[in-house]
Amino acid sequence: MLATSLSRQECKLETTLKQVNANELVTTLQTCHKLAASHSLQTIAKTEYEDNLRFERTPDIPLPKPVVLTTQPARLCEVKIDCANRWCI
Repeated sequence: MLATSLSRQECKLETTLKQVNANELVTTLQTCHKLAASHSLQTIAKTEYEDNLRFERTPDIPLPKPVVLTTQPARLCEVKIDCANRWCI
């Protein structure tokens, strides 16, 4: 009698364990799919945002003017009139 009861209990526990494992597998797969979908949507949103910044500028927001940096000092020109000749120092 005790052996039969233990055998039934073991069988129930084994069935419960299989159900728990199956549920965990389903939950894990669903979570992975949700994460993958979320990552894809974030990637798409980021790409669209960057594209909008690059290509869809509104006329009231002008593009910044480029800045030119020089590595050589500017030459100072001085105009001197000497018999109608001009020259730079």
